[in-house]
Amino acid sequence: MSEPVPTGISGNPAFNGRVLFPILSSPEPRGGANVLIDHANALVRRGVAAHPVYANSGLVYTFREPQSETFIFPKMMATEFSLMRGKRKTLRKLSRIKMYSRYSNLLEIRKTDIIVIPEFYYDKAAKLFPDNVKILAVQDVFGLLSAYRRGGRPSVREFPFAFSTSNASTEALSKIYDGDRHRISLEIESEKSKFQKVKSKKIALLSRKRKEESDILVRMIGDFLPDWEIREIQGTDDDEKNAILRESAIFLSLSREEGFGLPPAEAMLSGCLVVGYDGVGGGEYMSDETCIPIKDGDVVSLFAAMEKAAKDYDANGGEFSERYEKTRRSGFSFIDSKYNRAEFQRSFDAFWDHVFARLARPIGIADGLSL
Repeated sequence: MSEPVPTGISGNPAFNGRVLFPILSSPEPRGGANVLIDHANALVRRGVAAHPVYANSGLVYTFREPQSETFIFPKMMATEFSLMRGKRKTLRKLSRIKMYSRYSNLLEIRKTDIIVIPEFYYDKAAKLFPDNVKILAVQDVFGLLSAYRRGGRPSVREFPFAFSTSNASTEALSKIYDGDRHRISLEIESEKSKFQKVKSKKIALLSRKRKEESDILVRMIGDFLPDWEIREIQGTDDDEKNAILRESAIFLSLSREEGFGLPPAEAMLSGCLVVGYDGVGGGEYMSDETCIPIKDGDVVSLFAAMEKAAKDYDANGGEFSERYEKTRRSGFSFIDSKYNRAEFQRSFDAFWDHVFARLARPIGIADGLSL
């Protein structure tokens, strides 16, 4: 029989500290930031003091509502600047910040704080919190590898724990990190985006990562499918995005270098027929059964497949024929069964139960823990 585990806040073993989530600014919604804030909120619901942390009050991410107090940590500002080179919108925003203004709600780091650090700047952020237990959060494969290229392998001493959120990010993490790794399932669940049987002659897309291809497709749709409306989801908040996906019959997946690729999965959950690229990470849910996958970069085949589906929809009086209807329903069923709230909560609780239990026991320096 295992030994009883000391209990802290609301059943969290022997942990009465804080869990902090440093988050960098973005002028538009980012799936990775949304997921981290969702994780912080899930900890709050467990009774844990979990907080987003920003470099400046002018750099707060506004596209996801935290359920706890937000802290400001000005030492993150240099990291913001170094990572945002070449990103004009963010740099313009940064340039307007008063660097030496009086801050409110300043963060005072405690040695008992746990820091959850995103993969794309683990090499830089780890130096900001030298005395804390740090957890490496891996969502974006290419973000992880970019940080690896700059800073080398993430040290088990610096990151005694890590979690990933997809097949692709799990595999990438396993190649460069041999510490305590776990998989936390993504939650793609919203009552506002559940399967919609009745659709409209609308084609949704996210152009951000493939702007040139998107412009080509938009021109071709205008020329060859003039009765179809194009709906862009870039820059929309959750409510507007969900409304667009609910209405759209087709979603064009222009994913590129994704750890998972949330938009096509969200489109499937809404009942869109998804046509396009899996962007590497989307391969775990995009198949011939759940969508119409297209070889990466083959924009002509992408348009041809989408045009064929759109004409099928038109020929059947605003409904898809059996073949396409089966595909979009299979896509919905797959996402709904694997990436729901229950699966997220099970894997999330298992990870944090493990972390808190390890921190509750006397652990040597070899384990890399300092609490």
